[in-house]
Amino acid sequence: MNFFIRRPIFAISIAIVMILVGGICMLVLPIAQYPPLAPPQIEVSTQYIGASADVVSKTVTTPLEEKINGAGGMIYMASTSTNNGDSSIVVTFEVGFDPNVAQMDVLTRSNRAMAELPEETQKVGVTIKKKSTNMLLAVNLISPKGTYDAQFLQNYADLHITDSLARIPGVAEVMNMALRRYAIRIWLDPEKLSSFGLTAADVRDAIREQNKQVAAGKIGGPPAPAGQAFQYQLTTQGRLSQVSQFENIILKAKPDGSLVRIKDVARVELGAEDYDWDTKLNGQPTATLIVYQLPDANGLKIKKATVKIMERLAKDFPPDMEMDHSLRHHGIHRRIHERGGQNPYRGHYPGGAGGLSLLTELRLRPHSHHSHTCLHRGYLRLHEDFWVLPERPEHAGPGSSRGPGGGRCHRGC
Repeated sequence: MNFFIRRPIFAISIAIVMILVGGICMLVLPIAQYPPLAPPQIEVSTQYIGASADVVSKTVTTPLEEKINGAGGMIYMASTSTNNGDSSIVVTFEVGFDPNVAQMDVLTRSNRAMAELPEETQKVGVTIKKKSTNMLLAVNLISPKGTYDAQFLQNYADLHITDSLARIPGVAEVMNMALRRYAIRIWLDPEKLSSFGLTAADVRDAIREQNKQVAAGKIGGPPAPAGQAFQYQLTTQGRLSQVSQFENIILKAKPDGSLVRIKDVARVELGAEDYDWDTKLNGQPTATLIVYQLPDANGLKIKKATVKIMERLAKDFPPDMEMDHSLRHHGIHRRIHERGGQNPYRGHYPGGAGGLSLLTELRLRPHSHHSHTCLHRGYLRLHEDFWVLPERPEHAGPGSSRGPGGGRCHRGC
């Protein structure tokens, strides 16, 4: 100690060298990251179309739960069965448990339950994916002049944007909120069906028989007679895709030789698979893509990559379609709310008992832009560019919720 006290210049020189070496090491050496705090979750989802919540719970959810229970590293599971026929099971594992191992274990156990599930559910299949609750940002597609409706925007995003965003490193999932996939809807007339001696089951069976891909084979293939010089591959129409094609499906042949087709007993239209959800931005139809990040991902890098990809994809947008500009001009701010605090935004599960405070909110603050996205049924809302679960006041109707400043957001937004 006395050596350095008596030689201050030498001591100062050593200190300066240590500072320089430390500064260089900060730029070169890797920095240890915080250990993961959120337990990994695996979601098992499927569908039993047309079944009630009670039927889904007994025939789909319960058999899956029985097989999944006891997976290595599992802490607990939570399941949901809805009247839409949806079944969802979220399996939570210990903190630090490898999510890839957990996913494979859950997949193996779910396959053992497939034989016990209804035939309709087996056709739909069971989806098993890593689940994340970290909602990072939202991407909106809009049509400023109203050329395209929400269904077109949502399907365009599903076909051309969702896969590109899902490939960004660190992205757990890209959810297309309120996606209305195109589907052929057939509206049966009971009186006309009865007059022809038909039932809804007859229409269903006719569609299954005549709307399929058939391997027709080939002509002139071996073994063939001597001198056969050519071989022809037969191709058939395959699955139907136009409204007129479905209208001409044959249901029945009358004794006089005339045919009864679907258009004789029903109205056929191009619609959507379901109409339970809808999204709007500032009162206009929109397609809303929610990007979820993995627990150990860098949100700033994901946001930067998302903006870069969207700007590249925007060059191929059809006329009168653009990306909401608030995505490019916002900062990211995270606030943690304690339960029972002063947070005015509280989450409610529709139909559930009591309120659950939103513990984590990810705010996207634009420089000079205020947007208001409403997801119908009061499940989720974007107000001033941050996602919250809105509180449903007691005096509000079942399809409304009250936002900041006392404004009410109805089902039609």
